[in-house]
Amino acid sequence: MKKLKKNKILILTIIGFIIISFVNTILIAKRTDVIYIKENYGSVFLITFDIFSIVASIFIQIFLHELGHSLAAIFSGYDFIFFRLGSFAFVKKNGKLKIAKFEIPGTGGQALFAPKGKAYENFSYKLYMYAGIISNLFFSILAFIIMYFNRNYFLDQFSYFFASVGIYIFLTNGLKIDAEISNDAMQVKLLDKYEEYRIFIKYNLKIARLLVDGKEIKDMDQDEVDFILSCDNQFAEIGILKGDYYSQNLDLDKAKEEYEKALDKEVLSDRLQKQALINEIIYLSIIKKDQANYEKYFSKEFEFFLDNFLLKLVNGYYTKYAKLLLIDKNEKAAEKLKTQYIRFRKNYIFESEIRLADKKIQIVDQLAKEVIQ
Repeated sequence: MKKLKKNKILILTIIGFIIISFVNTILIAKRTDVIYIKENYGSVFLITFDIFSIVASIFIQIFLHELGHSLAAIFSGYDFIFFRLGSFAFVKKNGKLKIAKFEIPGTGGQALFAPKGKAYENFSYKLYMYAGIISNLFFSILAFIIMYFNRNYFLDQFSYFFASVGIYIFLTNGLKIDAEISNDAMQVKLLDKYEEYRIFIKYNLKIARLLVDGKEIKDMDQDEVDFILSCDNQFAEIGILKGDYYSQNLDLDKAKEEYEKALDKEVLSDRLQKQALINEIIYLSIIKKDQANYEKYFSKEFEFFLDNFLLKLVNGYYTKYAKLLLIDKNEKAAEKLKTQYIRFRKNYIFESEIRLADKKIQIVDQLAKEVIQ
């Protein structure tokens, strides 16, 4: 049952594909011109066209979804950070628009904007969060209208798949689904329910703006830094920000303390956020030679997230590198991972995270040299 819960999106995708294919088969069977079309174009061409329509529909609907978020953010006065489709991104760095390669596993795109005002102040978020699915729904309805009035087979087929994909994205982002990465509806639920989560999200968005420009949490206004450090948080999220602050300042003992305190509290965010928190604790446990703590937190679940999610971000590299070099004593695998990281870092959007990752990898290298000596 637990496994089924974790794979809700995959199950919904399979069910959705079966329903879309089944309904499409019924619609085609009702067409009077289907025999003529098959005779003139052939079954292989028609199947190829359907596959093309599905792929193109996914691409366009993801674009429209992120465009919806973007327009809502601009209307709300948010500050642009980046717009991503697949791994292709437009990013605003130090006031200039640049093209970059960047991706987050489990997402097809992302429109990231930072709200105005102090990080601890309330902000409007519902329009920003829901605008993506509103866009999908609007264009899906438009496609169904085209289907109703149109009599061209190929336009009908494309419109059907386009509308179906849009409805699927609308449902999987509009329903509150517990998954590795929170969808739009789940984000709104948490933002509505918990003030701490609203603070966490606004801080994260404003920090993302700083990280892209090569800055850190300490570069926020002093009152914003003081608010976080003095906050008596009930949940894990604010504690994560505290740990990040000390980590960025390389006060690793204090960072470890804050991360561990955060993990003792309820994590409101998705499972990826929890595993990212555990990732920091494991790295610090390795370099502090805390074997008991390392064994406590390094589970099969964490290893899955490390290999499938965190290594596609920057977080996983220094932890996996520390494990390979200091725990497994596998210098060959560690060197291979380091080469992979060097390639990866060239395109990573968040400059400050790369700078910190470089330092954390250097700490591992220094510890490895001390062992050899």
